[in-house]
Formats: sequence, structure tokens, C-alpha cells
Amino acid sequence: MKILLSILTISLVIFSCTKEDNFQNTRGLKLLSITYKDGEQVGNNWSELYSYNNSGILYAIEDTRGIGINYKLTYTNNNQLQEYTAYINETNELVSKDSIVYHQNGSIKAIFSFSKNLDDILTTSHINEFEYNNQGRVSQKKTFFALTDNYFSTEKYYWNAANINKVEIYDQKDKLLYEYSLTYDTNNNYKKNIAIYLNDPINWSENNVTKTSFTDYSGLLDLSCYTCITKYNYNLDKYPVSVKYDWGRQLTITYE
Repeated sequence: MKILLSILTISLVIFSCTKEDNFQNTRGLKLLSITYKDGEQVGNNWSELYSYNNSGILYAIEDTRGIGINYKLTYTNNNQLQEYTAYINETNELVSKDSIVYHQNGSIKAIFSFSKNLDDILTTSHINEFEYNNQGRVSQKKTFFALTDNYFSTEKYYWNAANINKVEIYDQKDKLLYEYSLTYDTNNNYKKNIAIYLNDPINWSENNVTKTSFTDYSGLLDLSCYTCITKYNYNLDKYPVSVKYDWGRQLTITYE
């Protein structure tokens, strides 16, 4: 349960936002960098740097947080993302890998995540399996945690047009633990189709989350805010260039 709460806290808090239609006189569609600022100390700030090949396809993401991680992306012959692997920058040591399995129609069937165990061997840590509704929208994600006695959780998704507007989280006994509702802006989601964010279907939505309201039925959820709001500034192509979360974090985003 601790692993579930940790993953939930990380993946949910970061999406809590509110709409502010401020536009800067800049343009750009291709994500180049995201700079995170959590405080004035150097250790509280880091960046993600995005690199593309000559065909404009994303092939690497460098995360400067802590020891520094470089994600390398591989594709099939028809440019379908196959896997992304994480290496320590200084030593080039492999630390994790995510492999993607697709349905014949191109939708994601499952994402297998591998990480180092106590014996320093890359092994399956968890598996996300996805189901879809009649409109082809993701309706459920079941997560199997291989390192915690095969514990699994289920997230159910409810859509409003091109955005997920409600999520319900259940335990393996199908007991409802938490739910949250989401409000969006009308501008472009800067995390959509970015490999390292694929595991969370919220990032499959068309627009940016502007407000998230949580309901806890378990009494175990510990978030910094239960109604979370953040302010955006956008460029002229309607992509966010700065984000300010009401719990303190600030993002600066650049594009090409």
C-alpha cells in the first residue's frame, strides 16, 4: 500500500492547476526543456532536456535531478515507440527500462517497467495494463506491483470530450480508495505523447489540467492539497511556457 500511495502522490499532485490565459509573444511546438524550481537551494532545482533526430523524432531525454539520468528512446521501423531505457549520466549504467506492447490498432495494451533489484539485476517492478471504451478512449489501468506480493490497483477513467475529467482508484478487492475530478484549460497539453509520461493516462488528454479536487475514502491519502490550483502562461501556439503550482513548484518550459 505504501508504494501505491507514493506513486499516487507523485502522479496526482503534479497535475493540479487553474486556468490563467496569459500569452507571451513567443512561438514553438517542439518541447526542448522543462526547468523545475522547488526552492532557492540548488538541490531543489533540475531540468529535463529533450533531443530529436534529423527527422524531428524524440530520441533522448536528460533528467539532471540528483545523479542525472539519460533516457534513450527506441522505435519500430514505422516510428512507433518501443521502449525507453534510463542510464546514469556519468557511468552509463542501466538503471531501468520501460517496454510498450500495442494492440493491432496502435493503442497501448501494456507497459512493462523494469528496475534494479537488491541483487543489482534488472527485473520487472510493475506492469500497467490498459483497457478502452467503445470510443477508443482508455477506460481503465490495472497496475501489478511485482515486488510487493503481486499487489495490484485499478484506476478507472471518465472522459469529457478529449480530456479525462474523473479518476477512481480501487484496491485489489475492488474497494474504492480515492477519486479525483479534473478541470482543464483549452490549450495544448505539453506532456502529451512524451515517453516518460505515458504511464499516466492523464497525460493522454488534449489539454492541461487546471484544477484537481480529491476525495479520500480510505483515510490514507496524504497530499499537500486536496483542491490543487496552478497558474499557466502560454506562448502564441497555445503551449505553456511557465507553470506555477499553488504548493510551491514552478516550471519554465521552452520550445523550438
